[in-house]
Amino acid sequence: MKRSAALIAPLACACILALGACGGGESASSATPADTDKTATELVTRLFQDVKEKDTAGLQEFLDASWQLRRADGDSLTKNQYIAGLPDLRGYSISEVRGTQSGSALVASYTATTDLIVDGQTYKGTPAPYLASFVKVDDQWRMTSQANFNLPEK
Repeated sequence: MKRSAALIAPLACACILALGACGGGESASSATPADTDKTATELVTRLFQDVKEKDTAGLQEFLDASWQLRRADGDSLTKNQYIAGLPDLRGYSISEVRGTQSGSALVASYTATTDLIVDGQTYKGTPAPYLASFVKVDDQWRMTSQANFNLPEK
């Protein structure tokens, strides 16, 4: 029994130290929430502006190869599918941007009001929630996903 106790105590200490080294919390970021919100605003604005201008070269550079879009109607597109059939974005406004960052990952939740036509179908011009994710690669932000909760008009 003493031998088991003698083995358990050091093993328990080693496990506690190993778990502490894993850093179960969020990564520290030197960016303030205001800085992160500003970066998030710039990034989502870049997407909307590139789409509005139909800047396919800019989108090829900005959207990560893993990028996906998910729409409220259940439609899901890859980067290449999206760029090949860009919607007609005539105007937009972005508000209520909230960015959170951990290391090289940034997530932006925001509200957008759009004048948008997708595949001939008009989308409501009312404010709708959106969610986007980004990763920083070689000091450049790349968008990895976009979720659009705007419903088409019926």
